[in-house]
Amino acid sequence: LMAKGSKKGTTDATNGTVLESHTQQRTFIKSLTWRILATGTTILIAFLLTGALAKALSVGIPDFFVKFIVYYAHERLWLLTALQQLKSRVLFKMVSWKLIAVSLSMAVTFYVTGSLKIALKLGPIDFGIKTLSFYLHEKLWDSIEYGRKVEAEIKENKKIK
Repeated sequence: LMAKGSKKGTTDATNGTVLESHTQQRTFIKSLTWRILATGTTILIAFLLTGALAKALSVGIPDFFVKFIVYYAHERLWLLTALQQLKSRVLFKMVSWKLIAVSLSMAVTFYVTGSLKIALKLGPIDFGIKTLSFYLHEKLWDSIEYGRKVEAEIKENKKIK
């Protein structure tokens, strides 16, 4: 298990999995960029559903802050060795985040608008649009080296003599 904020990654020699670690600064910046993109999308969807910019902003602003904290924690959690070793890690990470995020979006929308109908409409639209954008955001951040340490992969059947 890697320490929180650790800058060193480890490679699990037993199964050839590449493990990595991220600095807290990387996680913060990644969280911030995602929240800006995702909140803009939420505000647009809320505006299209309500027709009122003020109401859309009143959904988007608390949504930004709540999800920023939760997304940061989610990112740190997915750095645990056991989660990094999952097959289809990106898929599981994406699905777990989208379930959390859509639930939070619907809860915030319902709280702000008082309308279950709007909250239930926003959820599926949000899920559909942001699933693709989340995947693309993950791929983009996979290509950014800042604050990331990845150890060389050790082949599963490699024997050292």
